[in-house]
Amino acid sequence: MAWKTTLACVGVLLIPLGIGIRYEVQQQHSWQPPVPPDSFLSNVPKIEAPQHTPDCTVKVDQNGVRTLTVNESFTVAVHVTNEAPSLCKTELKVFAPGFEVQPPSWEFSLPEKKEQYFKFTLMPKNPGSQIVELTYNREQGYEEYELGYSVRANSYLPAWMTPFSGTFAAFFGSILTLPWWIDRREKKREEKTKERKNLADQKRFGRLMEDGQHVYNEIADLRGKDLEAWDARLTEWQTSVRAALEDIDFPVDYPEFVRAADESEPVAIVGDVKNLKWKQENRRRKLQKQQRKLEEIMQRRLS
Repeated sequence: MAWKTTLACVGVLLIPLGIGIRYEVQQQHSWQPPVPPDSFLSNVPKIEAPQHTPDCTVKVDQNGVRTLTVNESFTVAVHVTNEAPSLCKTELKVFAPGFEVQPPSWEFSLPEKKEQYFKFTLMPKNPGSQIVELTYNREQGYEEYELGYSVRANSYLPAWMTPFSGTFAAFFGSILTLPWWIDRREKKREEKTKERKNLADQKRFGRLMEDGQHVYNEIADLRGKDLEAWDARLTEWQTSVRAALEDIDFPVDYPEFVRAADESEPVAIVGDVKNLKWKQENRRRKLQKQQRKLEEIMQRRLS
């Protein structure tokens, strides 16, 4: 059936796709390190660092998810407080080559004894182990804070299922081909059954041809009293032919077989005398015509 063939084609396409996904996942896991640890790099000297403003206290939210998916956006929250008795001014910058960042920086002035949250929206673009660097200036220089993330490539399956996605696709593809294989096996079985039946029918009709030939050969030995017995054997042979044609679902051929006797050319009557030889020859011709018709039917139906 067409739907079985369609399913089989889809399954055949899924098998190499699943193998490819499985290989890609293995390659990613083979080189991808764990989530890098977070770290502070304090007092990085910078000539441009302001020397006249008090420091702001900066804390990065560390409760966010560290295992991400490509093109899955998330936020990094930064809590800034000013504990000094004067204005605090600084700039927060995010450096993340493997991410899209909005906004890339926050520049602000925070009044005394105030606090504020600043949020950065990030979207990973490349799978693997990624680092996000957050920097802000202090009196002594710039301070840098690093966040580590592990980014996976598959966005359609849960993280725990990603290593098994390729295996699942290949297995599911194999399952889809099962109806086609079952149908193919059934067709082969039917073909073998039909072939065996065809061979048995050929043997059966071959024996009928031999039986008809035996009946044909007996005509020469007939006497007047034997004609009725011979006609009975002929009728029995014709009945066997009819049964054989019905078994192969071609009963419509039997009338054609019967009419063949009417197509035989009768023997001319000599002197208005229908003797034994005349009767024998008429029967011989009719039977011979039916034998030829039976052979023609066999070749047409069983070849």
